[in-house]
Amino acid sequence: MRLLILISVLITINNACGEYEPIVRNYHGEVGIPEAARIRAAEAAMRPNNEAVKFPYVAGLIIKLTSGEESVCSASLLSHTILVTAGQCWRTNYHQGETMTVVLGSNLLFSGGVRVDTNNVNVHTSYNMDRVTNDVAVVTIKHVDFTDNINSIPLDSRMNPDFYGTTSTVVGFGTVGADNDRKYSMRDIKVEIIRQNQCYFVFGYMAIVASVNCAKNVVGNISCTGDTGGPLIINNTLGGIASFTGPQGCERNIPVAYTLIVYAVGWISQFL
Repeated sequence: MRLLILISVLITINNACGEYEPIVRNYHGEVGIPEAARIRAAEAAMRPNNEAVKFPYVAGLIIKLTSGEESVCSASLLSHTILVTAGQCWRTNYHQGETMTVVLGSNLLFSGGVRVDTNNVNVHTSYNMDRVTNDVAVVTIKHVDFTDNINSIPLDSRMNPDFYGTTSTVVGFGTVGADNDRKYSMRDIKVEIIRQNQCYFVFGYMAIVASVNCAKNVVGNISCTGDTGGPLIINNTLGGIASFTGPQGCERNIPVAYTLIVYAVGWISQFL
């Protein structure tokens, strides 16, 4: 009975407040493919990046789609052979991955580091491409040795964690900020996790389920395109996976939604 009342209230709020912020469902078409082209061109014009890798567990994914097009995502290294990313990095209603190159130990996506090709990708059994829920996938690669630039990150497996107000770190290879402030090497920003009901009012209750929460920028630039699949780092553990935002998330400072690891740790653990 309480559930029915809650649903009724949410529907009433939706009708009163108008449409929710649309979410990106065609990730590769709207984000990944154009971002791959921009990053490749930008790197070609850059000087070599010899800086030490700050986050050795963050990987870049260069994805070849069955359409022949090239897309990009980010991922997190959990062991010598296992990474975790977003399900939509491999499959959406519009595109399917064929193979991918996993880039480890590099600040750049298209050059440097250790590069491993694979098509061994397992998408979460409950992944919903329409609602973009359970947006998780496990990538298996051949064994890589740990070095100063390549290492793993532990999963945050705390039960019923309350992350509200927590300042966390997001890392990836994608765009930071608006068009006049684009950066194309690995970088990190600080975000603050907001209350889940604040997510509801932005994206709607159909997208913001129990396993999803949102974060907003703390100051300055925000996480934008190309970071899908990358880590939400909480207390030096993997607390979430970057999932989606609105089509104009950067320009309008829309929060970014993350799949919380605690809800997927059981499924992920079978591969470790």
